[in-house]
Amino acid sequence: MAVAKAYAEICERMLESGNAATWSDVDAVWQHSRTVLLAGNGPTVAFLCSAFGLISPDRALLAAQLLAIGLLGWFGGRIGWRVRGSVPSMIIALF
Repeated sequence: MAVAKAYAEICERMLESGNAATWSDVDAVWQHSRTVLLAGNGPTVAFLCSAFGLISPDRALLAAQLLAIGLLGWFGGRIGWRVRGSVPSMIIALF
C-alpha cells in the first residue's frame, strides 16, 4: 500500500507539471514516505526470505519483531530529540 501511495504521488507530480518525473520529485516523495516504506517493507523482506527458504519462519518472525521494535525506538528517540533537543529527552523517548 505504501509503495502504491508513493507511486501515486510521483504520478500526481507528473500530471501537475506536465513533465516526466525528475530526481528531485522522487527525492521529495522519498522524504515524505520513507518512514512508512522502511517500516512496512522491512518485515516483508524477512518473510519473503523465509518463503524462499533462506531463513526459517521463526527467524523471519524474530527479525520482523526486532525491526519493528528497533524502528519504534529510533522514531521515538528522533522525536524526543527534535522536540526537546537534548540527549536525556531522546533517551526517555526511546522507551
